[in-house]
Amino acid sequence: MAVIICEKCGAMLDYIEGDTSVVCSFCGTKQALPRFTNELQATENDMKTMKQRSNSVEPLLRRAFLLLEDGELDKAINCCDRVLDQDPENAQAYLGKLMADMKVRKQEDLLNCERSDFFQNNNYQKAVRFGDESLVETLNSYSVRIHQNVRYSEANATMIEAGNSYCQDSMFAPIKWNHSIAKKKFEEAADLFKSISGFKDSDTRAEACLKAAEQHRQLQQQEKRNEEEKKIEKEKQNTIGLWVYIIGLILVVLFIIWVCDGVIGFLKLMFK
Repeated sequence: MAVIICEKCGAMLDYIEGDTSVVCSFCGTKQALPRFTNELQATENDMKTMKQRSNSVEPLLRRAFLLLEDGELDKAINCCDRVLDQDPENAQAYLGKLMADMKVRKQEDLLNCERSDFFQNNNYQKAVRFGDESLVETLNSYSVRIHQNVRYSEANATMIEAGNSYCQDSMFAPIKWNHSIAKKKFEEAADLFKSISGFKDSDTRAEACLKAAEQHRQLQQQEKRNEEEKKIEKEKQNTIGLWVYIIGLILVVLFIIWVCDGVIGFLKLMFK
C-alpha cells in the first residue's frame, strides 16, 4: 500500500484501498487520494513530499535552537510547536522542547542535568521514539551521566541534611546535635556517593561521610555514658539526702525523748 502524506500538516494518512478521499487525523484536512500507476511512483512522490516538508521546517528548527542559545525558552518552545504542527514526528523539535524543559541552552548541556524526572519527560520519550539511530544513541549515552548527576545531587542534599541535624528541647534551651539522626544521614549519604564511585569527588565525599558518621557514633556513646553517670550521681545524691534526712529525724526524736525525760524528772522533784 502506498504511503500518503497530508498536504497541510505532513502527517502520514491511514486509508483503505479503494477510498477516493481521506481525512487527516491530526489536522482534520480532507484530501483526495491520488490514483498511482504503481507503488514505486507513490513512494517516490511521498519521498519528495517528505523532503519538501523537511525543507520547510528546517528554518524553524534553526530558529528554535538559536533561541535556546539566547535563553528565550518560551519562544523556542513556540518554534518547536510550529514545526510539530507540520511534522508531528520531528525528533529534533521534541529535542528542542526537552532542552527548554531542562532549561539548558545547548544539547551537550543535558549532560549536566540533575532532574530526576528527565527520563519521564514526555519530550524525551518522543525524541527517542521518533529520532534516528544517531540521536537515540546520543540520548541513551546521556542516561548514565544524568543518573550520576541525580545521585550526586541527592547525596549532597542528604549530607547537608546530616550537617543540620540539630535539636532543641525548648525555645530557650541550647541547641545540640541529634547524633543518632546525623549518624544515619551521613551513612545514607556515604552509600549514595559509593553508588557512583569514580564520579567527580564521590569517593572523597563518601569517605568524609563515613568519618563523620563514626564521629557522631562515638559522640552518641559518650552522651549515653554521660547520662548514665549523671543518673548514678543523682541516685547517689538522693541516697545521701535520704540518709541525712533519716539521721536528722532520729536525732530530733532522741532530743525530744531527752527533753521529755528532763521534764518528767523535774516534775517528780516538784511533787515529792
